[in-house]
Amino acid sequence: MANNINNMNNSDTSRLESARKAALKFCKKFNFEKKDLDELQGPPLDGPVMFERMGDPVVVYRWLGSGRGGRYVQPEIDIKSGKITVYGGYSHYEFGPWNPDSNGG
Repeated sequence: MANNINNMNNSDTSRLESARKAALKFCKKFNFEKKDLDELQGPPLDGPVMFERMGDPVVVYRWLGSGRGGRYVQPEIDIKSGKITVYGGYSHYEFGPWNPDSNGG
């Protein structure tokens, strides 16, 4: 999978938009600041990055965060099932794993 967001195919673009939508729901649910919500409209800081979580391939995107202690939101899309799990938080407090479809998203 391409690591350059400008060279993505339709599947990659669809995943990016699904990840962005989940990240936005997550940030609204956990009361992130408006400036954080605005940043979600831009390109992710990281992604798409592929790795395995518990033996299943996932594609990961990350928005926000500028290092230790900053807010971050990280949607992960299971390649096989399409299920999205979001991790995120700030400082020394994390929310997640959170699923926008089953956790009142």
